[in-house]
Amino acid sequence: MLTSKLRSKLKAIMSKEPAICHIGKDGITQNVLQSINNALIARECVKISVLNNCDDDLRNIANKIEIALSCETVDILGRKILLYKFNKDNKNHII
Repeated sequence: MLTSKLRSKLKAIMSKEPAICHIGKDGITQNVLQSINNALIARECVKISVLNNCDDDLRNIANKIEIALSCETVDILGRKILLYKFNKDNKNHII
């Protein structure tokens, strides 16, 4: 569980980072989940862009990803979702 201080720090760090993954009209597919998981393993924190042609609600998409990948939603701002997952094997922790 992320505290408000950690959430704030992650938001500040990731504010200038580009979105790594894009979710389009097909929604959450196995390939999208795999690419998000790979990015979370490498970076611990990932920004995802949900395109306008996606019919799902952003909160619903974030919840599905959280359940599938055991990660936490840091923030949903506009059409962007910010996810965090601690990786104990990563030597360069983001926080």
